[in-house]
Amino acid sequence: MGIVGDLIPLKGQHTLLEAARTDSSGTHYLVIGSARPGDDESDAYTARLHQMAGNNVIFTGRRKDHPAVLNALDLLVIASATETGPLVLLEALACGVPVVSTPVGRAPELLPPEALFPINDAAALADRLQSWRADPPRLQAAKSAARTLAEEQLRLEHFHFRVRAEVERALLLIT
Repeated sequence: MGIVGDLIPLKGQHTLLEAARTDSSGTHYLVIGSARPGDDESDAYTARLHQMAGNNVIFTGRRKDHPAVLNALDLLVIASATETGPLVLLEALACGVPVVSTPVGRAPELLPPEALFPINDAAALADRLQSWRADPPRLQAAKSAARTLAEEQLRLEHFHFRVRAEVERALLLIT
């Protein structure tokens, strides 16, 4: 299981680490990303994350090989408090990696309700993760479904349709 992003409070890595503390299954959790250079708040948050981490957490630092990193995961966690995208959601789906997320950006539109958990709710995240770990066939089916979803929903034609619809909606508001 893993989480990808700059180590800043907005990304919610602390929520995953709190959930990981309750896991005695032997699952490893990857925190992929690093503090933002020159950002004191990010440096302090990173130090806090390292203090929170148990033996089942591995910090990889910033990586440039996102497809390889994502393909190494059984499940991606997005614990952000706010997002417009997030891009890593689309990248994970394209790699066939199931995602559990807070209801940010396009996550509520693209993911089933059981893949969503409330912002900053480590207990709810721990429950979601445990249910996925406990059902390997479900996790395997979710991998196939993630790739199929990406192929269906993330095509360029679909984005063109969405952009056109948003422009038309904006024009209606203006007139």
